[in-house]
Amino acid sequence: MLNTPFATLSDVITHWAEVKPDSPALKAPGAEDLSYTMLNQQLKTAAQQLCTLGYGADHRLALVLPQSILLASCLLTLGNTCAVYPIDDSLTVPELVKAFKKADVSAVLVTSVDSEPARTAAAECGVPVIELVTAQGSNSARYSLSGTPAEAPASTPMQPDTTAFLISTSGTTGTGKLVPITNRMFADVIALKSEKVRITEHDVTLLTGPLNLISAISSTMFPVIYRGGCVVIDTPYDIIKYFEHIETFQPTWVDVSAPLLHAIYNHLAEHPAG
Repeated sequence: MLNTPFATLSDVITHWAEVKPDSPALKAPGAEDLSYTMLNQQLKTAAQQLCTLGYGADHRLALVLPQSILLASCLLTLGNTCAVYPIDDSLTVPELVKAFKKADVSAVLVTSVDSEPARTAAAECGVPVIELVTAQGSNSARYSLSGTPAEAPASTPMQPDTTAFLISTSGTTGTGKLVPITNRMFADVIALKSEKVRITEHDVTLLTGPLNLISAISSTMFPVIYRGGCVVIDTPYDIIKYFEHIETFQPTWVDVSAPLLHAIYNHLAEHPAG
């Protein structure tokens, strides 16, 4: 029988911060490891800062960041307070404007670096910008929030059955769709996935899938965190670095996409062992 002792991701993070406080939850090449204690503290800090700015469950935050340990940290911590919508940071200004309007976002979250398209799109939509200030430069999972307060302060606290995420499907079978997911729905899905794959707290996975898509989040990152394992955030589809990071991080399992699997086969054919 499926065992789902956690109703929200914050419950998951709090649990593992108590059970294995110093164990890494997130890693990335060139970045400081983020332990479960640090992840839990980031969860609390983000909630306090969003509350101070007037944001809560009534608001939808567009998260426009590159694939990084920071993006992973934000996805794990911001959905405890607001509905979070991760968006491909390579989109053009018109594409971002369309995405912001489609999701009816309340604010746009960016870093101080390479964020001009998102800022421009936010200005065109009349949407405030919240800046993510990282603790140790751009390649860091720890951050603080600074920006424009909400126009209408939140009146509803986040609940297990409140929408916590708005996530795009890949669109491989047609036009990508925006899927609203509650905390409880995600807890049930990732519990099922983690049980099916038999993930344990000793597992380490190397994540290459884009974190703005539902597949990488629900099939890889969240299930591993749910069981207290460690997620290494890698560069998508960089086959040379992929093999280097396999050696460095020694993952116990990987969830490989078709494009990456094809790249692996080609690389091995061109560079046979021995």
